[in-house]
Amino acid sequence: MSAVKGEALPDGSQGIFHQRDVLDKSTIVKNAIASQKGSPLDPFYSSEVFHVLLHNDKVEEYIDTTNLEWVQLPNSVNGTLIYFILVELNHPNFDVEEFLESLFFVGFPVFFTFLVQGLLLYNLWLNVPNLATDANVCMTGPAVQQAVLGVFIIFLIPSFSAVIVETLAILRSDECCFTHHAPEKSCIYSLHNSTLKKILTFVVIVIPETLILLSLLYVGSGFILTSKDIGTIIINSVAVAFIMDIDNFCVEAFQTEEVSDRASTTKFKIDWQKEETEFSKGEPHDLSTPEALEKYYITIKSFSNVHKVVAVMIISAIAVFIIRTTYCIGNFFDCLFFPLFSLYICLPIYF
Repeated sequence: MSAVKGEALPDGSQGIFHQRDVLDKSTIVKNAIASQKGSPLDPFYSSEVFHVLLHNDKVEEYIDTTNLEWVQLPNSVNGTLIYFILVELNHPNFDVEEFLESLFFVGFPVFFTFLVQGLLLYNLWLNVPNLATDANVCMTGPAVQQAVLGVFIIFLIPSFSAVIVETLAILRSDECCFTHHAPEKSCIYSLHNSTLKKILTFVVIVIPETLILLSLLYVGSGFILTSKDIGTIIINSVAVAFIMDIDNFCVEAFQTEEVSDRASTTKFKIDWQKEETEFSKGEPHDLSTPEALEKYYITIKSFSNVHKVVAVMIISAIAVFIIRTTYCIGNFFDCLFFPLFSLYICLPIYF
């Protein structure tokens, strides 16, 4: 049987994906925008046009044919709210009342989390000593400071990654995949949310989360570097990083496991070119041919994280160097613009 636009094949196979639904979806969306939402005649509710059911064995095959990245939202109350707005309320018409209701009833834990994080950061900022007058900044060894700041940055990397994923899922995703209630089936679901809805979702969720994360990086660094001894430095770095994990803990406190699984396992296709990966297929390692050698380097690239480690080392070293030359020597710009001064004065202070 040939593939019919807007319908899945009876055997659950994907059919000819690149030829399906393109014309019909465009026409349906235009008609839906002109129609009254919720009306039985609303073309958007012809769900067979907007989703395709696939057997689970065919899902990965379809994902590979897109040549684009598919991401999953973080398992947090923020990710759940984004999923609800984009998927459960998927519609080309933007309903303000519906949007506000979703922010209150589904997003209340999100804004509660923002409030708690903001209060903790504000009180933390009030208790951070002035770096210009605090002696602890210069008494602790620079190598220790760099190590602790590096660990602190590592703690925050998942939060930065979550912000990036949320941004891409909101602004650059037009399709998602989730488990269907039919046995051994998954649903490929087209997203047709309005641009205004996407922008507002980004503004009310991602921007506050980003501001809290940047504030934590700034305030937390000062709080850690002004600690009086190595034990206090390590404890404070872990305690400060804990603030960004509050939204993750709220998942277990406020959400059912079924809701959390649905929101965190749904995959969003983003407009981002997929990186080539290569893993073992159960064959012995072989470099005897050019093709095998090429696969070997792709495998190394798939597992390599050297660039991330180097980035953490460089960022933490620069931060410590700027702070110590500014507050322990007195003038960072002398170290920056006068090489001889930097060689004889600044570098010994650092090392």
